[in-house]
Amino acid sequence: MKAKLRGLRVDLNKILDLKAYSELKQRNVHHFDTTDRPHLDKSIGTVTLEFTDLVTVSCLDKFLQRVLWDKLTGADGTVTDIIRMKGIVRVSDAESPVLIQAVYDTYDIEHVQQELAMSTLVFIGRCLNKTQLYDTLKDCMPCPSS
Repeated sequence: MKAKLRGLRVDLNKILDLKAYSELKQRNVHHFDTTDRPHLDKSIGTVTLEFTDLVTVSCLDKFLQRVLWDKLTGADGTVTDIIRMKGIVRVSDAESPVLIQAVYDTYDIEHVQQELAMSTLVFIGRCLNKTQLYDTLKDCMPCPSS
């Protein structure tokens, strides 16, 4: 099987099905341990928000600034620390949804061509409270006109 890559021909048998990680199953797990501490930080968690509400891009900006720059403080005094965030959100003031990516206090919003029934935001960080994040998003949304 051959594939063209910008004018180059690559024999896919040389790059596919190499079983590069199959040897790892046979190795002793302790081979990788260098300390007695776990290598994963147990204080880091993940929260996913899914919602069908349409938001404006300015609402999204306001929300991102609150959670990434101002930080959220829980009733017990813990401060939300967002390490990474990614999502795709339906917006009312554009024809297409937006893709959001954030690392610590830096974020980017870009329009994507995709059909979307539900918006999703995924947060990775410390002291994440799903209800508090959702309430903060709702606070940034304009009140529906009656």
